[in-house]
Amino acid sequence: MDDTCVLCTRCFQATDHTGHETSFSVNSGTGGCCECGDPEAWGVSLRCRHHSSFEALEEAGVEPIVSSAGAPFVPGYNNSECPVSVKQSIELTIAVVLEFILETFSTSPVALSRHIDEASIMEDAMNTSMAIGDHEQPTMFAAVLWNDEVHSFQDVIDQCTEALQCSVMEAKKIAMTVDISGRDVLHISTSILDLIDIATTMTNVSLSVSIRAARDVFREQLSASLLIWLRDLACCKFRPLGRVFQGKINNEIRAEISHQLCLRWVSPYRSEYLADLLEK
Repeated sequence: MDDTCVLCTRCFQATDHTGHETSFSVNSGTGGCCECGDPEAWGVSLRCRHHSSFEALEEAGVEPIVSSAGAPFVPGYNNSECPVSVKQSIELTIAVVLEFILETFSTSPVALSRHIDEASIMEDAMNTSMAIGDHEQPTMFAAVLWNDEVHSFQDVIDQCTEALQCSVMEAKKIAMTVDISGRDVLHISTSILDLIDIATTMTNVSLSVSIRAARDVFREQLSASLLIWLRDLACCKFRPLGRVFQGKINNEIRAEISHQLCLRWVSPYRSEYLADLLEK
């Protein structure tokens, strides 16, 4: 080995380095890769508990991160072929997740309205309830601040402290979240009028604010997290899955995600309102 051989934190913690001389560094940029498992990088096997074979770890007396009996309830866990029951579970899971994401984003406003009033907020909430089949009228609402790539951090901080009567530190956290994530929830309340007052203060300097049912805001944020989860599944970022059915399960997951993304979305046509919305 030489001084350029590196391990990611995950693999370093999963290997035994007793008696080794090691150094740590934080890479804030891109590039570089973990060299766990590269026979040219290391003089001896590191016996990574994530990547080494069960046989090699058992021979060395090392317990793997994922046990070979980690899923005894799944028939053929160690087989080279993925069972039909597991394939069906993958298909159903991906279908439900995509259905939720598409249903949520299709009922989200395409553009922010400059005019915010109680009637339009309630109409949006009722229309969304109709589209997703929720028969309960929302009682909680949320004011959301959006990143417009125009205003400065100080603009946001000043308006937040005035509108929310919060500390400068709290306002800085909001500004940071908006800058990183594109938006942040300013306040949640049962009073739409209170939220309109907050939105009015923010829009006095032309900041972009929306008010929607808290249910719908939560669904949007959950959908964003689910999209990241699907991306990570498609990119095989969940390393323990590489051990399931000798890695074949990753192929099944990627194939199913690709297949369902190519299908025509038919579920919304059970809802007349949602169907009309999508046709516009």
